[in-house]
This record gives sequence, C-alpha cells and structure tokens, in this order.
Amino acid sequence: MFFAAYKGGVIDNLLNSLTNIILILPAWAIAAAAVAYIQRLDLLYIALVISAFAWAGPARSIRAQVLSLKSRPYVELARMIGERDFEILFFELLPNLFPYIVVGFAYSVIGGILAETGLRLIGLGAAEIITLGLLLHLYMTSGLIVQGYYHFIVGPVLVLVCIFVSLNLINMGLDELFNPRLRRVTGE
Repeated sequence: MFFAAYKGGVIDNLLNSLTNIILILPAWAIAAAAVAYIQRLDLLYIALVISAFAWAGPARSIRAQVLSLKSRPYVELARMIGERDFEILFFELLPNLFPYIVVGFAYSVIGGILAETGLRLIGLGAAEIITLGLLLHLYMTSGLIVQGYYHFIVGPVLVLVCIFVSLNLINMGLDELFNPRLRRVTGE
C-alpha cells in the first residue's frame, strides 16, 4: 500500500477498493463465525482471523499520509536532484511516516486485544489457552456473578483496564514526542 499510494495508478485504485470493501464488512461477526467453524483452533489462528480484517483501517490511514507527504516540497526537491523512487520512499517519506506507524501499531494492539477478549468472552476459541477473555467467560458461565462472587471477575477486568490505559498513555506520550505542535502546547 505504501509504494502503491506513492506511485498511484491502477494498482493503487485496486488496493484502495479492496481496503474499502474490507472496511464495510462486519468484521467482528465474520471473525466470530470463522473462529466458530475452524476445527483445530489455537491462538495463531485466532490472531490470523482477527488480522485478516484489522489491516484495512491502518492501510487506509497510511495511504492518506503517503498521499499527503508525497506532495510536500522536500519530495519535489528530491525528485529534482535525481533521487530514485526507492530513495524517496525510504529516505524521505518513511522517516516522516514512522511516528504515525508506531502510534497506529499501539492502537492496533488495543483493537486486537479487544477483539480476542470479545471472542473468548462469548465462548469462541480454544479452551486450552488461558486468556483474560476465557477467564471472564468461565466466571460468567459458572454463575459466580449471580452467586455474588464479584471478586473473581474484578482481577481480569482490572488487568484489561490497566493494559488499555497504559497503551493509551504510551500513545499519548509518543504523539506528544513526535508531534512538534503538541510540544509547544505543553511547554517543552
């Protein structure tokens, strides 16, 4: 997508259309159906099913960033001094796109954790792999909440909250580090 967005043309249009198709599909429902019907399921298959639908959002964002960056004056200057497309992509555009990729990756991790937890919460997935979603599912289906044993469910929920808060704080710090406009606002 990175190279196709830079070059434009038919391949870029096809990849953009495929990305738009994936984005309009009900990804979580399709992932739940796929996980329900895979015979030999392990954590790798769950990750592959989730990632089959999770790539479209970041790909569209990266395409938009590349389209914005390729029209900047320093790219025109690089073309005028004779840099090849490979050099422009990896020495001019990628360093400017790298902070955006890092922050986007952390948000993708949060989305993946939420998707896996949601699938396991409703009972889909391999029972031999212990995850926070499976623990929540076991606690809910065994009647611990109805019996008033809330302290069992508090642990996994607090761990999930701590993971999400810590990843969001890391994202905010990275965004402040990489975004010069935010540095001026915070006074550094």
